[in-house]
Amino acid sequence: MTTVDSTEVLVARQPIFDRSDKLVGYELLYRAASADTTARGADALTMSTTTLINGVLSIGFDRLIGRARAWVNVPAQLLLDQHWRVLDRARCMIEILETVPANEQTLAACMALRDAGYEMALDDFVAGPEYEPFVILASVVKLDVLGQTPDSLKPMVARLRRHKGIKLLAERVETHEELAAWRKAGFDYFQGYVFARPEIVADRDLHPRLAGIVTLMNRLNQPDVSDRELEEAFQADPALALRLLRIANSAAMGVGGVASIRQAIRLVGRAMLHRWLALLFSASAPRSNDVDAERLLSAVERARMCELLAIAAGRERESSTLFLTGLLSALDALLGVGMETLVARIHVVDDVEAALLRREGPLADVLLLAEACQRAEWAAAADRAAAQGVTEALPPITSEAADWARRALLGA
Repeated sequence: MTTVDSTEVLVARQPIFDRSDKLVGYELLYRAASADTTARGADALTMSTTTLINGVLSIGFDRLIGRARAWVNVPAQLLLDQHWRVLDRARCMIEILETVPANEQTLAACMALRDAGYEMALDDFVAGPEYEPFVILASVVKLDVLGQTPDSLKPMVARLRRHKGIKLLAERVETHEELAAWRKAGFDYFQGYVFARPEIVADRDLHPRLAGIVTLMNRLNQPDVSDRELEEAFQADPALALRLLRIANSAAMGVGGVASIRQAIRLVGRAMLHRWLALLFSASAPRSNDVDAERLLSAVERARMCELLAIAAGRERESSTLFLTGLLSALDALLGVGMETLVARIHVVDDVEAALLRREGPLADVLLLAEACQRAEWAAAADRAAAQGVTEALPPITSEAADWARRALLGA
């Protein structure tokens, strides 16, 4: 039996304010457990990658940061691999960690970042003259002021102020007296316990299968693989399909609503999709339990049934949209969230939303027929099948959908 895991995903956020106490953003921070007060148990790459995946693909920026800006930590490897390109430049400040070495490769990556229209901040800055080229590229420099005074940091502040337009952020400000002192010293932004401790935002999400991620990454690198083949790969893994929809609906994509998995693939583009999958792979780990495996199988079976029913009824153009509708109709139970919440986070087109929330609209008749078949409500199924002209096709479709789901998920 293929395993599926509906797991808790966590991201901590800590607000950043300007001199007028206006919220300018949230720094996103890694947390391994809901009781944690600090990051622990992982290296910088794992922490940053997991935070990025959880923040964008599981929880979503709309819920996590609202209209504010996300300050995202980027260690050397993510910087050099240019995985920051998956983020929306208008909604994110890229924080270059203090562990990033000063060399030609990292400087070139920072230049590429700025040339692509992103802003960057230098985190916990204590570096020497070798980092001057990085300061020139930065919009913000963050200084850890815990245990410091304006006099002790005066030489550093004077050095940084020589760069026109640079803004200084005092982090780890713990008292109102300290806040007043750093304001008087001319700092522009402030972060610390004086405002708020990092707040954990939690959600539940399906855990994708590593084999599915690897298969898709390989297929994306093959120019002769069609969008239909990619769609079939996503159809076989609802966890990946959900993440694809969230990518397509992110602010970076500028999408008003998605009607099908194939449309989402085209909207995102193969290069960007490959980046996301690479990040997802690095943030994923094998799971070993069978929680909700039968529900997952039922969801994929229903999705395939909706697709085949649409084709049998002469509605082939809607078949991809109906696959998506059938899939999403069963995922609320897997995720342990209401359907309204699921639809709000994915932002589907109106017809899909009407079918999922109210069983209304042009897609509802097929979805209701598939649900009736799965519940063995044969009288209702017979009436609905007759109304859609698929009575004779119904028995082979239910059998084929069940077989397809088992092949897709179990390799059976």
